[in-house]
Parts: sequence; structure tokens; C-alpha cells
Amino acid sequence: MEESAIKGLKLLEFNDSGADSQTHSSTSTAISVEGYNTTLKEYPLRLALAKHFASCGKITQIYVPRDFKKKLLKRASFVWIEGDDAEEKALQLSGTDVGGWTAIVKPVPSQKIFYDDSWSAATPEAICPQEMEEEDA
Repeated sequence: MEESAIKGLKLLEFNDSGADSQTHSSTSTAISVEGYNTTLKEYPLRLALAKHFASCGKITQIYVPRDFKKKLLKRASFVWIEGDDAEEKALQLSGTDVGGWTAIVKPVPSQKIFYDDSWSAATPEAICPQEMEEEDA
């Protein structure tokens, strides 16, 4: 059992030694896309976006927000792309034709998530004391 743990540790050391730093690394980026008719159906739009941005890198996700009350798509969709210079390549496609509409491509700023551990010890009463009083009444 100890031998397998040692082998695993050696394998980790090998992987973290920088040996893979010579391999080709890629970055991930998010872009927003506007310019399409919001009455389009979601699936054909997703297909068009995937095809249009395929040359920029690997498409990892496409998000097409919808307004369910109005039964329309929202005016901006989001595409996540992995690959070297993916954002630059995607931004170069701004102003190009996507089967009858012109794509307006904008970068999406990186979002960082901050964790505030002071909330971890908080109780529901401390966070929303008025709601807790109403529930007790």
C-alpha cells in the first residue's frame, strides 16, 4: 500500500515538474454576440453560433438567454471558446455575416468569485432577522 502511494507521489512530482510546460497550452474566453433577430428559434441560433465561431477554437458552451414571458430570445448570447488567441479571432468576426444577420462580437470581462468566510458562521436569524420573526408569528 505504501509503495503505491509513493509511486503516486512520484507521478505527481513528474507531472508538476514543468515537463508539461513545453506542451501547447490554451486559454478560455467568453464573448457576447448580438445582431440576430430575437424571434429566431434557440436551436438554429446555437448551431449558427457554433459554426460561425468554430474557427476560433473549441466551443465549450453556448448560452442563449430567453424571455419566457414574451417568448423571445434576449438580444445577446454568450459563447465560451478555448484556444490560443480565441478572443482575438472571435472579435475579428464582428461585423461578419451569419446567414442573414451581422454578428456584433464583444468580449465578456473575466469574473472573479470572492469567498467571504464570515458568512459561513452566520445563522439565518443573523442574516434576515425580520423574516425569522415573521415565521415565528
